[in-house]
Amino acid sequence: MKNYKGYQANFLGKELIVPLPELNKELAKTVAPVKKTKDNILRYPNYSVVQSASRKFPIYSAANINGKLFKSITRKEVKGSWKKDRRISLDHQWGKELYAAPKSDFDKGHLTKREDVQWSRITERAKLAAKETFYYTNAAPQHKNLNQALWRRIEDYILHKETIDEGLKVSVFTGPVLKTNDPFFVNEVRNQSVQIPALYWKVVYYIKKGKLHQVGFLAGQEGILRRKKIVKPPSTSRGKPKDNFMGFGEADTYQVKVELLEAITGLKFPKAKELLVDQRPQKLILEEVTLRGSEKQIFINGLVS
Repeated sequence: MKNYKGYQANFLGKELIVPLPELNKELAKTVAPVKKTKDNILRYPNYSVVQSASRKFPIYSAANINGKLFKSITRKEVKGSWKKDRRISLDHQWGKELYAAPKSDFDKGHLTKREDVQWSRITERAKLAAKETFYYTNAAPQHKNLNQALWRRIEDYILHKETIDEGLKVSVFTGPVLKTNDPFFVNEVRNQSVQIPALYWKVVYYIKKGKLHQVGFLAGQEGILRRKKIVKPPSTSRGKPKDNFMGFGEADTYQVKVELLEAITGLKFPKAKELLVDQRPQKLILEEVTLRGSEKQIFINGLVS
């Protein structure tokens, strides 16, 4: 694999630095070692990943998106196939063995979307970047009701409506919430129990009126996983849930304060102006609007004026 630069903190401007999230002490202990690096960051074209060795899923991915240099490339043109990244131990990443297991009704949910990184002045480089998103280190198990519903529409909205159409640059962090009490997959995989992330988050950084802004999102899937009997029912010994996020279980997506994401992920995100004031999560919906015809648009506090 080539020596890719990966995520760039100064992508939005020299005066608007957006460094990678900081991990708390407990989370830092779980990071998978990366060969020939000191910081254990997996770098790919236009994005980077930090992997959890214990959970075998990404802790987060970080992507730079350049709307002006976006290249329209189809999935068929990319010819990408899912594979493990040999820069880290194969034992530190789930692969086909999980997604092909009985009852594994999961999509391989790209954390950094294929389209997000397919930008460059040179089309072939954009195509390579898209192909390099097909690593299991850039995926986590998502039920299709989450991956193919509003979560995907938010990703498409950020990419197409805000970034490509306006020719903007944005930086995006995405990941699963790796909770200690995440539900277990109903079947063992290679004689190992697998905890499935119940929550997913996203933080978008963008420039508005010359200032750095951020907006956060949180989505859940535990309810749908339990209803479809993909994960085991709660053990009576578990008692009451240790968190108050059961309301995020039905593949719904919410706009939330970034400080809430910090509290539940163990990550500390770069500071920026945030237009969401209400501490309560705001459920996102699709609404018909008359602007630009009768298209459907997602109303997101801060991104839509």
